[in-house]
Amino acid sequence: MSIAYAWEKFNAAVSALSSIDASLRERLISVVTNDITYVQPERDLPDELRLRFKNIVKQATNQVNIHDSISCMDSRQLSTLANDIVSLYDAIVIEHTKRDHDTLLDYNR
Repeated sequence: MSIAYAWEKFNAAVSALSSIDASLRERLISVVTNDITYVQPERDLPDELRLRFKNIVKQATNQVNIHDSISCMDSRQLSTLANDIVSLYDAIVIEHTKRDHDTLLDYNR
């Protein structure tokens, strides 16, 4: 598993969500297309985070494609999707930090 890769992609997504000068809709289309879809949950996420990831992907792909799915969302749905991305990023950071800490402890033994 590569939680580091998931961290990298979600870090880029959250950074783009907070810094790109575009509408929330445009930012979500960008981060889902360019970052989140590259995460492979079976490879990159622990079991306890996979369902949350799949929920994000489901929200963003309930139409023909990502662009159409997000374009059809109302402001509440857009906010929910953005919040879900940030929340999962937070959980990934905690898991990534815990694994790095455990690795350092093993190395120092």
